[in-house]
Amino acid sequence: MRAESRSRDKEKEKERERSKEQGKERERTLTRAEAARDTLRVPLSGWVSAPPTKLVLYLLSSLTGIRDVWAPNLEAEMRVIRDLIEHFPYVAMDTEFLGVVARQIGNFKTSSDYHYQTMRCNVDLLKIIQVGITLANEDGEFPQEISTWHLTDDMFTPDSVEQLQKAGIDFGRHEEFGILPNDFAELMITSGMVLSHDTKWISFRSGYDFGYFVKVLTAESLPTNEDAFFLLLKI
Repeated sequence: MRAESRSRDKEKEKERERSKEQGKERERTLTRAEAARDTLRVPLSGWVSAPPTKLVLYLLSSLTGIRDVWAPNLEAEMRVIRDLIEHFPYVAMDTEFLGVVARQIGNFKTSSDYHYQTMRCNVDLLKIIQVGITLANEDGEFPQEISTWHLTDDMFTPDSVEQLQKAGIDFGRHEEFGILPNDFAELMITSGMVLSHDTKWISFRSGYDFGYFVKVLTAESLPTNEDAFFLLLKI
């Protein structure tokens, strides 16, 4: 009984520390967001030709509500997105992954082919950690309550645990509550965000972002050439 009590006390202490850190992060985020507010009031239609940096995307999401999505609340949040996507068809997307761990060697036709083959190799080797999605309309307006969703997958390997910890990722929670890839793909396909010509996707230096996204949605390795990959993106 004493051991159980000590264990519960430790869990409560961890939860208090986690809540305290989240509170500090929210304060830091709000400070950065307030400083950037004036520069972010730009119609989204202009961003398609001049995409913002990842910092701008992050600050955009900071101006409105953010919802962390795990397996238990995945279906409920995807229903919310389905209800909103018709009126907020601009989707800013970013992903979190472990980086580039392999480089291609050999002869390549062009530098573009080299970069694609490097991306394909790493995407096929590694697994995505988190997908961030922010909805807006063409006037740069966001849904009132929640506009940004952080969908957190269960996809990590034992070798990546140390890197995940250094990045502030709670890999234990990933293992317990992370979203299964097939569940994510099924609900994403029926969300209205993909397979629709009315939806406009926004990202910056997004080869890896869309590479991981295509891999999850198709449950297959990426195409062997860049042209086939771009054909998939246009579907």
